[in-house]
Amino acid sequence: MKVDVKNVNPAFVEMIKDPSQKIFLDTNIFISPDRSGLQNNVGAFKFEDYKKVFLDPLRS
Repeated sequence: MKVDVKNVNPAFVEMIKDPSQKIFLDTNIFISPDRSGLQNNVGAFKFEDYKKVFLDPLRS
């Protein structure tokens, strides 16, 4: 994955400027990824771990 650190994402800046605004998310963000079929020795990401790492921070 390439991360562009030279240019600012304007949508992200607007989100930071006004944290009270509503942000619409695709429902797929609530489905934990199962990558077990893609690589050997990789298990499914447990939903509780996914919730703690990705979803709970969205609530604060």
